[in-house]
Amino acid sequence: MVSTPSLETIEPFYQLVRGIGPVIGNLPLNVLEVFEQESRVILAEHKDQTACLLCLASLARITRSLHGSHAQEVVSPEGAFSTSRHGSRFQTWLLNIHKYFGSERGHKTLGFITLRVISSCSMLNSVSVEDERRYILLAKDVLDSVDTREIDSWIQRKTAVIDKLHLKMQGLAMQPELQSAVSASIG
Repeated sequence: MVSTPSLETIEPFYQLVRGIGPVIGNLPLNVLEVFEQESRVILAEHKDQTACLLCLASLARITRSLHGSHAQEVVSPEGAFSTSRHGSRFQTWLLNIHKYFGSERGHKTLGFITLRVISSCSMLNSVSVEDERRYILLAKDVLDSVDTREIDSWIQRKTAVIDKLHLKMQGLAMQPELQSAVSASIG
């Protein structure tokens, strides 16, 4: 990666992952490992929420590309990946990515993307509608990879946050396409 990651430096990888879909597993493992390691650092230390959102969306796309539409499909009942075509190093790498969408960090991921969507609803006048729609759709991209059991559990524990999001949507004169994107993001 680069010495100072930003939206501009992360965006190309997201577009690559988005474009190549299921053949992501054909990229060299060392490239995928470096991206996962750099993403971990960005998510832990970076203040740019959009860069963090792009990292999560990229990791979410990788997870879905390799294992289906939702993260719970990735893990067997025993908790191990069923990736017979790859070795244990690949499995370890994929488990590291799955942590963001499963029970280990899924609740943090859900909190982050929900707050990002609430923020998007609040910033409508400060950035373009296209940018806000993009942020909301990136959040939806991440949400599509979070284990549905984790989502259900999080919603039950965080009803006040969901209510706040609904109020933000209703209180703003949102453009219809943004309202649709937000509604899709929160179900």
